[in-house]
Amino acid sequence: AGLKTIPSIVRRTSDIESLEMALIENVHRDDLNVIEEAYAYQQLIDDFNITHGELSKKVGRSRSAITNILRLLTLPIEVQAMVREGALSYGHGRSLLGLEDNQQIIRLAEKVAREELSVRQIEEEVRKIQLRKDSAHLKRAPKSLQPAKFPEIAEQLSDYLSVPVRVIMSKTKGRIEIEFGSLVDLERIYSLITGGRSGLEKPMS
Repeated sequence: AGLKTIPSIVRRTSDIESLEMALIENVHRDDLNVIEEAYAYQQLIDDFNITHGELSKKVGRSRSAITNILRLLTLPIEVQAMVREGALSYGHGRSLLGLEDNQQIIRLAEKVAREELSVRQIEEEVRKIQLRKDSAHLKRAPKSLQPAKFPEIAEQLSDYLSVPVRVIMSKTKGRIEIEFGSLVDLERIYSLITGGRSGLEKPMS
């Protein structure tokens, strides 16, 4: 009683910090579906030039969880819409990432929604498609590098590099696709791959 002023704490933040705080708060909304969450993560990475590891600390999720959610953004737009609308679950979307061809992904996604297949069933469908496509390679490849193992290998590489990675195999050869958000991110990835050497300040031979 008798107080003429009320103690208060005023926190001054820059416009950038305010935007970052708003985006992080948006990520924690209860009604946010996993595709919206993935786009929110990507916006934070792009706008503030941060790595998956730094983002995990800001939003309170593991680095591997963030990497796996971001991988959903490589799905065809039609399939992303099915996940957004609830016709497919996060687990379904993740399993579909084992396929390379977008039309195959869309067809299988439609089958999953139509027949209400479980995640285990879709994983089996993906394995069958991979085995049919790469049967010639399968006979020559070591057991540990069979096409059915590629999603697992890609996930392990994604966890190690903290960026989305895809392992793609054709009948006779394959490739690894590594995404990066900036030159700083590329420098970090290059350093991890080469054992700590920095190579972006001069042309890499």
